[in-house]
Amino acid sequence: MNDKMTSEDFVKDPPLMPNHLNLTLLNVPQFVEAPAALPRPQHVILNHIYEETNKSGKDTHVLGMTYRYRSKYCTTVLYTSKNA
Repeated sequence: MNDKMTSEDFVKDPPLMPNHLNLTLLNVPQFVEAPAALPRPQHVILNHIYEETNKSGKDTHVLGMTYRYRSKYCTTVLYTSKNA
């Protein structure tokens, strides 16, 4: 069933991230009429940590996670310095 890991297991490339996890709330364009509002998240990104696609070369690393409580969604965003 579950074989022991060998040294060959540590040199393999990690598996590719599924495409649906690229659809995160941090990478969605803002609404013009309500810039602070986010769209309803897809169920596949709930309870996963995701990062902002930083194309501008800023010195910050942005992580986020969205979870659901009853009929509400809560997104937590963490900003850290890349130099830390």
